[in-house]
Amino acid sequence: MLETETDLKWGGSGISGHHVLKNSITYENKAKGIDSNSCPDIEIYNNVSFNNEGPNIAIYTANRADTAYVAERGIFPMAQGKATVRTFS
Repeated sequence: MLETETDLKWGGSGISGHHVLKNSITYENKAKGIDSNSCPDIEIYNNVSFNNEGPNIAIYTANRADTAYVAERGIFPMAQGKATVRTFS
């Protein structure tokens, strides 16, 4: 297990990076499991993220209307009482 705040984090400042994440597992992080970090075109396939202190998955961007997110075939259970950021276009 990695001792990190957020396990898998990309993007920043709403800049396109066309990052692709496939076949990964994230768990027991101090913050989020998977975080787009404002990347408007992240693609996520066949991933599992669970039991993180923050959201298991957070896909978002700041002030951009032209998003191109893809999230397919993943398991991201929502823990009871925890806020989860989920924005898919």
